[in-house]
Amino acid sequence: MDQPPSRKPQVVEQTAPTGRWLYSLVVLWHEFVREQPAPSLRTWAGKRAASLADMLGALRQDCLEQTRQTCFSARRIPHDVQKILESLERLLALAA
Repeated sequence: MDQPPSRKPQVVEQTAPTGRWLYSLVVLWHEFVREQPAPSLRTWAGKRAASLADMLGALRQDCLEQTRQTCFSARRIPHDVQKILESLERLLALAA
């Protein structure tokens, strides 16, 4: 957050508040809307709670699940395609 990609003063002044606002929304969603804590994508010594990367991964997975239910619920997805979708979902979760 200390090195915004733009040098225009107005953009620089908006970068940090926007980042904090988005961070706050993700944490609030995770703590008060999501029914269970985000699964840990990566572990390290001393980690006791979900990291922002874990929360973003869970948000992506929840969005993908909602899309799957609304877009693919009417049709049966072949098993091979299902395996590909699951792999892509895991990769998207790790992209956080």
